[in-house]
Amino acid sequence: MEPLAATRLRRGLHSGSDHQLSLTAASTLSTLERDGAQRLTVLAESQGVTQPSMTALVNRLEREGLVRRRPDLCDGRVVLVALAEAGAEHLATRRRQGRQAVEGLLAELPADDLDALAAALPAIEAIGHLGTSGSPTITPTEVLA
Repeated sequence: MEPLAATRLRRGLHSGSDHQLSLTAASTLSTLERDGAQRLTVLAESQGVTQPSMTALVNRLEREGLVRRRPDLCDGRVVLVALAEAGAEHLATRRRQGRQAVEGLLAELPADDLDALAAALPAIEAIGHLGTSGSPTITPTEVLA
């Protein structure tokens, strides 16, 4: 059974969105935003999925206007996947909704619980740095940014 706070947070993240994206789809958009246009093979590897799965995902994201394909200027035989303006807007909306959902949950907590969460933040931040070498790490602040 999912904890009530997690259920409310998940609902807050998805309310008002025109695009219901899987975690892999959202992560793919974030990767394109952070790293720029990528080859399908690189995207598939970074997301831990097969190339055919990534092709299907990119096809769907392209139909929804969230990504676009473009030729590689250095190698005309290569097609790159890039974040479309609508994709960037979707990420910004998703992050804003996430912040609002967390803020709403935090507003309901008593001061003692807020103090306990504040005291735990260094440990939570450290979790973001436990990734393997060469892997990008994130902080809770970046998740909500």
